[in-house]
Amino acid sequence: MMARYIAPADFRCRRSAPLSVQLQLKKRDGREGVRVWVDDLDGLLGLIEMDVVEVHPWGAVVDDIERPDVLVFDLDPGEGISWDFVVDTAFRLREVLAENGLDSWPKLTGSKGLHVMMPVEPDLTWDAAHDYTRVVAERLAATDQGRYTTSAALLDRPGRLFVDYLRNGRVRPR
Repeated sequence: MMARYIAPADFRCRRSAPLSVQLQLKKRDGREGVRVWVDDLDGLLGLIEMDVVEVHPWGAVVDDIERPDVLVFDLDPGEGISWDFVVDTAFRLREVLAENGLDSWPKLTGSKGLHVMMPVEPDLTWDAAHDYTRVVAERLAATDQGRYTTSAALLDRPGRLFVDYLRNGRVRPR
């Protein structure tokens, strides 16, 4: 997915783009889908010309799209959650992952939260990746249920940090 800046306070998301490098793939429901990838400077400049300001890459390489090689935890603060709490949570999550022998790094999202990126060997299925990140997110959320949630429901977010693991699946939520 790409977020485009159109005008002041007007962001629009696109799931495909009119670039020359596109990947046709079959969705789980049998329909065809299109994904775009950039593998050179011209492609990056093409995104810039389209006013793209944020890119959410797929968690797998084009040559093996069914096996993720990067997983992500999206730390999305609800109203009333400070940036310091988001950063502290990213460090806590990094410690949890390190205890399991996993490396991670932060990625700014261009919004109010951040992503904790985690490289993995591409031997997991998307379902296994989704299940693993759900367990980690729920374990973190259980440490302080008043400050964390793993629920995507907007009503559950005020005063809480949404630990979003949902993008770690074959089909991402919109």
